[in-house]
Amino acid sequence: MKNNILKILIIFFLSAGMSHSFDGTYIAKKCTSSNCKGFGFNDLATGIVTTFLGQTAPIILVQKNNNGKSYRINFFSAKKVWDYIPINDDLSFFVEEPENGKGKIEGFFKNKGNNRWEIQFKLEISDRIEYYKGAITSTDTINKNELDRMSEMEDYKSERDRLADELEKTIADLDKIKNKPVKINATNLPNNVTVNSDVNLREKPSTSSKIIKTIKSGTKINNLIEIPPSREWALVAVNDGTLGYVKSSFIINAPDSGGAPLQPADMSNDSDLIVITYPKWDSGKVNKQISVKAPGFVSLKGKINSNNINKFEINGEIVEVDDNSFGYVLEVNSGQNRIKAEVFESSGRTTGLEFIIKAP
Repeated sequence: MKNNILKILIIFFLSAGMSHSFDGTYIAKKCTSSNCKGFGFNDLATGIVTTFLGQTAPIILVQKNNNGKSYRINFFSAKKVWDYIPINDDLSFFVEEPENGKGKIEGFFKNKGNNRWEIQFKLEISDRIEYYKGAITSTDTINKNELDRMSEMEDYKSERDRLADELEKTIADLDKIKNKPVKINATNLPNNVTVNSDVNLREKPSTSSKIIKTIKSGTKINNLIEIPPSREWALVAVNDGTLGYVKSSFIINAPDSGGAPLQPADMSNDSDLIVITYPKWDSGKVNKQISVKAPGFVSLKGKINSNNINKFEINGEIVEVDDNSFGYVLEVNSGQNRIKAEVFESSGRTTGLEFIIKAP
């Protein structure tokens, strides 16, 4: 019998509306004064079963109405039901004319924290006024706390799933950004060089790196920097601002560009370490420009004034040096062809000579 009553009360509580946490079953006592002081009991939320089975403590049931906007207070001891009670923002309430008999009830709920609630009210029936104060049962408090815990877990799971979805979307967006070529605003950058052949613009300075696009022969681009120490590759920007790397050997001066200097700061065109003996330098342009009669293959000859040579390169290709002399055949196109010769000495020193071979 006792267990059945408990089950009924618990089921009723769990099925009641949960939008306000003061819903539930309350055990009350009649007060000796209007301010409900001095009636003396320690825990109003205990002894629900013995009270329900014959003790004098009144039972009040608070539940949400079906309309979802008001509440019902069922005062079992007085056999009164007040329906459609609006609860004010300060948790006070007032209503007249219960469903069965005249009268009115006026009072308020008080939050004691951790789902422990109190109710205090004045009851007017016929010609008498009674005052009551009660507290929600410990069973309801336990159930509410458990429901809150489960709700928090569901909220946590929901938030976790939401964040996981956002993270997955963010990763996908980052992958898209990562796979897109890097672009800058190239509006104010001068196109200071030209490519002398179709050349691949790559993500990294390596022939195995992904190709971003192919730059057509004769296209003007901006040469930002040549990558040391070999300077075999250059970081460039094309007209739409796309950044990438191209082989430096494909870059020549842009006609009438007035562009940036051809050589990096640590290259010296006044060096006597690398001496070009054939073809001859243009008059007044030693170590700067050689003019040939027609495009095609040119045999470049010279010598290296060092006995400490570790490696010698022309346009990034290793050239054999025999008894300090070298010969190298290269192909030149119409226009200005940029040539870079570099000596890498065993001491770690690198010396370069950069110049133009010009063909009609």
